[in-house]
Amino acid sequence: MMLSPMEEQVRIVMSLGLFKVRLTLTQRVILRFQEIMRFLSFDKKETRRTRVQVNKFALVADVWEKFIQNSIACYKPSADITVDEQLFPTKARCSFIQYIASKPDKFGIKFWLAADVDTKYMVNGAPYLGKDETRMPGQRLGDSVVLKMVEPYLGKGRNITTDNFFTSLELAKALQAKKTSLVGTVNKTRRELPPRVKEQRPLFTTQESSLISQSRLHGRHTSGVHFLVGSYCQLHLHQGSGA
Repeated sequence: MMLSPMEEQVRIVMSLGLFKVRLTLTQRVILRFQEIMRFLSFDKKETRRTRVQVNKFALVADVWEKFIQNSIACYKPSADITVDEQLFPTKARCSFIQYIASKPDKFGIKFWLAADVDTKYMVNGAPYLGKDETRMPGQRLGDSVVLKMVEPYLGKGRNITTDNFFTSLELAKALQAKKTSLVGTVNKTRRELPPRVKEQRPLFTTQESSLISQSRLHGRHTSGVHFLVGSYCQLHLHQGSGA
């Protein structure tokens, strides 16, 4: 494992026995973390080969799933939830490492995450391991991801925010059927957008229907950006405990 310059300094201090050197708080935290990591193991080597054939994420799957279950059970998010992807940088050798040229760190493990907009608290998440065998035939990957990430919070009148990878008309309809609204950007080349939405219009225009309002914003850095809003006419949060 490659050590950062600070970690390397701490290692040298420890190897030389220079315990009288005054360490910063950050260095002490790193030392404590590394000491704990020496005794932590999330995997059983005896059954690893068999489990990995079934689940690529098997080495930490049990711990991750318990963490997600606790996140869902112990936290009630606000009215707005956002769904997006995040690349956790690593160059470890595994079958689901992703390369994304647009990211600051090009290589890493990609996670789908749902977070509370107000507190930034992660309420659900899952690693991207390649083709999802549970996805329904013909269903877009973005639609499937969003519906899975927000499934514990549907039917409560919440709003979901997404970017143009996830946003679609079908997703807006599916969420509205479960008393959930959607706000997201849409790529102007998406086939489902009607021709009138793609027409050149003033700085800000809105087209509405009984289900969806579509807005287009023009500007120096927002040329051709569309906003799709799937509205639910009785937005409210159920009172009481739970989601």
